[in-house]
Amino acid sequence: MKFLPQCQGGFGGIFRANASKFIGKHHFYDVVVRRGRSNSSGTIVDSYSTGDVSGKGSVGGLVGSNSSGTIVDSYATGTVSGTGNNVGGLVGQNVSGTSIGTIDNSYSTGAVSGKSYVGGLAGENSGSGCTISNSYSTGEVSGTDNYVGGLVGYNLGKIDNSYSMGAASGTSSVGGLVGYNSYGGTIDNSYSVGEVSGTSNIGGLAGWNSGTINNNYSTGEVSGTSNVGGLVGYNLSLGKIINSYYNKETSGQDDENKGDGKTTAQMKQVDIFEEDWDFDNIWRIAPDINSGYPYLLWAKEYIVKKQQECENEGKVWENGKCSEETSQSYTITFNSDGGSAITGQKITEGDLATKPTDPTKEGFTFSGWFNELLDRLWDFLTDVVTSNTTLTAVWEAISSSSTELSSSSTEQSSSSIEPSSSSSSVDTDDNSSSSSNITDTSSSSSDGGITPIRLPQIATGNVRAFATANTIVLENLPSNAEVEVFDLHGRGVLHTPGTSQIPVQAKGIYIVKTGTQTFRIAVK
Repeated sequence: MKFLPQCQGGFGGIFRANASKFIGKHHFYDVVVRRGRSNSSGTIVDSYSTGDVSGKGSVGGLVGSNSSGTIVDSYATGTVSGTGNNVGGLVGQNVSGTSIGTIDNSYSTGAVSGKSYVGGLAGENSGSGCTISNSYSTGEVSGTDNYVGGLVGYNLGKIDNSYSMGAASGTSSVGGLVGYNSYGGTIDNSYSVGEVSGTSNIGGLAGWNSGTINNNYSTGEVSGTSNVGGLVGYNLSLGKIINSYYNKETSGQDDENKGDGKTTAQMKQVDIFEEDWDFDNIWRIAPDINSGYPYLLWAKEYIVKKQQECENEGKVWENGKCSEETSQSYTITFNSDGGSAITGQKITEGDLATKPTDPTKEGFTFSGWFNELLDRLWDFLTDVVTSNTTLTAVWEAISSSSTELSSSSTEQSSSSIEPSSSSSSVDTDDNSSSSSNITDTSSSSSDGGITPIRLPQIATGNVRAFATANTIVLENLPSNAEVEVFDLHGRGVLHTPGTSQIPVQAKGIYIVKTGTQTFRIAVK
């Protein structure tokens, strides 16, 4: 059955006007309307609309205007269009009357277009106590004038634990989540990932803010002519922005005092976010969910489902949404060399791996992850993934009075380091207890004892290397040999060419290369 009502007095995918309870799987299809009415003090639960809705003003995919009403566990998936103001994917307006208007655990997925006060979920959320929580929108949103937002066009109420994924475009006060966050309006624990474009007051999360923005982030590309910001386009002096961030790489913006700009890699590290972010009850962060960005705990099931559907179509889930482009993905494997197991990661080509929790190993301190070539530490902030890669743990013994050698090692004195007799490949088992490919090297500690360092060895040749105090000594070094010395971060150590004694200023592990030999030396 398909309904095509022509409503002179109301439009929404289901409701012309309602002042009672409407509960259950109630469903209407296409609706053409001319002038809106409301869900006035009524309750709408577990209802939906899949048809397209068009009209003039106060147009919504489910309800034209939710005045003091309650909408819970409901959704709309059709395209919504209006020639006037207050146009939303779910409701045109969520406003207060005799009591507050409430929208909870609801969503919309269709494209939305209108003039002003246009939002992916609600065109307007206005009135003391009006609340939108645990809700989202994914459709593109466009307005011919101002107050256009990926979730809400104009907010004078409260938005909490919600997000938007669609692009938003308009003229003025356009935001990825909210176009205009007015004085008294609050946005808490929410985020947006869609592109935002317009002329003035254009922001990744909010175009204009004179209210409060707390514990939010945005990642979408932002473009405009004046008052453009990665998080907020224009922040009035009354506006408060607290513990909120934007991706300065994907947004194309790097502004100050309107949110804290971070790199893509930083946005995927939990320790970047302030302690006020609740990663136990509200937020979660994981490298294989939501492109590694924080996601809302209540929304995990939906995000994982959509991400899997995207990948099944041969597309790439990036920046928190499905990209039409296809790209190669690679696996990062963590070989913890007998330490606690670390789960591998699937990373899109050209992206950064997420730094995992440090592994643990009894009697040893973790020093970092060697790259595939075993010649320096992997930098999770700059090293992009271009192939399947195995990273190997570097361990330093806490203390020891003797050096423990692997079965493939040759006898070593307490003052020197011998390279192994041949190169060896890296075991890709990230929880392997075998150390047959690892040679324990050592250097003299300040108290005269031996401090073993568990490091991969790939050197061959006749040169011997060891450390005394703050000097690396190379024995049997040919007079014309070229020597390179750098720390595990790839920073070179200046030294006189051809010298066999190289001073270093800091304690730590150094890489020494000469000819075909490579040494890893711990200076204590």
